[in-house]
Amino acid sequence: MARAFYRPQAKDTVETPVKDRQFFHSASGTYYSMSEHGGKYFQRRWQQGFDGKPDNVEELQIDYIMGSGPRAYIFASRRGRHADRTNAGVVCGVGRSLGMNPGYDNSHPMTRRPIAYE
Repeated sequence: MARAFYRPQAKDTVETPVKDRQFFHSASGTYYSMSEHGGKYFQRRWQQGFDGKPDNVEELQIDYIMGSGPRAYIFASRRGRHADRTNAGVVCGVGRSLGMNPGYDNSHPMTRRPIAYE
């Protein structure tokens, strides 16, 4: 549990866990990817528009990682004094890869879920 809440690093965001760097959630028709810009890490969410170009694009900075082990964890984005869970995180399975967090795997996942202090 010592690693339950920590700052992101490349090894947790854009390197090992995200093999393809992109994940498609078929139930919602949404794509997710991880990237790095200027030493900060981001999760991008988008859908494909009618013209084939990205639509409904949202990019959240990954400020924290929550999880008690190296095999599965979620990303959190700070918003003022609060933090929100992102939809996709690193999940267990065959290797580590980007996938939907529990509670988001449906046809209309919430784009943000607040993390309570309690």
